[in-house]
Amino acid sequence: MEKTISARIAQRMEALGLSQAALARKAGINRASVSHWLLGNNKPSGDSLIKLAAGLECSVEWLQTGIGENDRGAVGLGLDSSPLGLDSNGGTVPTPIYDVEFAAGFGADAGLESEPEYLQIPAYYYTESGVFPGDGMIVTVRGDSMERTFYNGDKLMIDKSQTKPINDAVFAFNLEGDLRVKRFFRKLDGTWKISSDNKDDPAYEDEIISPDRLQFINIIGQVVALVHRPIRRI
Repeated sequence: MEKTISARIAQRMEALGLSQAALARKAGINRASVSHWLLGNNKPSGDSLIKLAAGLECSVEWLQTGIGENDRGAVGLGLDSSPLGLDSNGGTVPTPIYDVEFAAGFGADAGLESEPEYLQIPAYYYTESGVFPGDGMIVTVRGDSMERTFYNGDKLMIDKSQTKPINDAVFAFNLEGDLRVKRFFRKLDGTWKISSDNKDDPAYEDEIISPDRLQFINIIGQVVALVHRPIRRI
């Protein structure tokens, strides 16, 4: 039987001798989130997924899919170097940051043709996400349709090499001139559901995309990390 992400989390916790509280402290995440993931109530994503993989000392890819190494030491991640040719203990990677906004709402005008500036991103964002230098880019998200995962003003790292939809993953894409960030789900009938993580606002309804219409969606890449969140008043 294929293991779930919950089972893989439990497997790594047992291998490392970590309790839920110890994993939460090590990874810098909420203990309640760990409990929900283990129970299968929801799945880690975005920045939480990267932190969880780091705490479990495994790759993000293995944690999500069960494919690849489940021990970072076996592939060099988190040690002196990585298969990406980066020093994961330090150093930075120049990453293009585009002066455009991807809507977590109803869509924003496209504008990726502009010349980007470059931001020095810590190499661990690449090593932990399995993104090769040259495939990363940073954009800003606007709107509240992806709240619970991403918030207005967040800066997201996108893997431009991932241009095919993956079930239960978040993608940045261009649909009919609008730049958007949404979660993709594959349905049994071959269609795709494009969904918002904010389930509290009824305005954000799911969209069903037929295989024929999928060809008109230009997927910019998969959202793999949260790199900056503005300070908010409380």
